[in-house]
Amino acid sequence: MTKISVLIAVYNTEKYLPECFNSLIAQTEKNIQIICVDDASTDNSLKVINEFALIDKRIQVIQFSENQGQAKARNEALKIADGKFIAMLDSDDWLSNDAFEKALQVFENYPQTDSVLFDLKYYYENNGQTESFPLKTEKQVLSGPEAFELSLDWKIHGLYLIREHIHKQYPFDATKKLYSDDNTTRIHYLHSREVRFCEGIYFYRQHSQSMTKSINFRRFDLMEANLNLLNQLTKESISNNIVATFQGQRWFKFIDTYWFYFLHHKKFSCAEQEEALDRMKFILSTFSKEGIPIGSRTKFGYWYVKSFALFRLQAESYFRIRGIVKKLGLKRTICSYLCL
Repeated sequence: MTKISVLIAVYNTEKYLPECFNSLIAQTEKNIQIICVDDASTDNSLKVINEFALIDKRIQVIQFSENQGQAKARNEALKIADGKFIAMLDSDDWLSNDAFEKALQVFENYPQTDSVLFDLKYYYENNGQTESFPLKTEKQVLSGPEAFELSLDWKIHGLYLIREHIHKQYPFDATKKLYSDDNTTRIHYLHSREVRFCEGIYFYRQHSQSMTKSINFRRFDLMEANLNLLNQLTKESISNNIVATFQGQRWFKFIDTYWFYFLHHKKFSCAEQEEALDRMKFILSTFSKEGIPIGSRTKFGYWYVKSFALFRLQAESYFRIRGIVKKLGLKRTICSYLCL
């Protein structure tokens, strides 16, 4: 049986693919399956993929005729994955040569472990520098619920090797092209008996082309992705404490989404602005005062109100006051008092 299946979704990353593929070909663990899905690239990505597939027979190629997003591409790869463990690798990223070997050692030493996180390093394309991901835990082993909670605001990252049966039971959430696959990471952690870390390095490229960093209308998908995760947690009868923790984070993310709209709405068409407001109005209706932890809804600017018009009034008042306070350079104690 293959030890590791690697899922790679590709869209217009021809200049990065050689580094990605070479890092896989050079792995000290050779028993791997590399499944690459070209998501209807418009550059020479497919040509590069096919060239590498001729060099290394472990590379299997799937081609989409229409762009469907990373989650659907990875799910298509997951269908033919036959590895005991599954990893995903973005097509503009790469791994240290011993990444899989190091992760497998953790699984061998700790049979109760279901997910192993790589040592994530940010690679900054503009200056060639690397920086370690700032883990917000000192624990060497986490329970599934602990890892889930830490992943809600990314105190731990979402790049890991996981046992095949968990991943196939919970494939990628493909309801949105952006953000919804984050739900899968959290569900994987939640259903892991133990989550540990390894010394194998995942190099995560940082560049301006990232969809999550640009001013893009898909930014509003985050709200629906979070609602989908809430529905899944409810469907699986997950503990009330975990659901409450997630509801608090979902509320903060909703406020952040409105902040994004407040700052950038003029960059969108009138039709897009109307759609964004309609979507936010609907998402507000999915909250209730009782469902949001009190500490998440009592901060000025984050108050829960049922009326969308009143919500907009208090949110925009908060944003404007915060801007004035920071512009005037008022003392930190005043900012803290006002929860700004």
